Amino acid sequence: MNELMQKIALDCGLLNYVDLETPRHYFVHADIEEEDIERFALRCVRFAIGMLEQNMREELDNHPKCLFKWYKAVIEVENEFRE
Repeated sequence: MNELMQKIALDCGLLNYVDLETPRHYFVHADIEEEDIERFALRCVRFAIGMLEQNMREELDNHPKCLFKWYKAVIEVENEFRE
């Protein structure tokens, strides 16, 4: 599993591990609920938006008119994953 997704899944309580194992072996937590999966997906989306924003910062600074379109797209994506 991708290290970033692994970290997000751990933060959301989707994965678990045994401390004494080296290397660590991760497994899916037994008590996952729908809200946990939703939280995981939303964090992945927010992280991806953050990466895009970081890479587009220079473009947005040079073309301020793009900022509204960028903001609108971010809100659209977040809203799509909220429901």
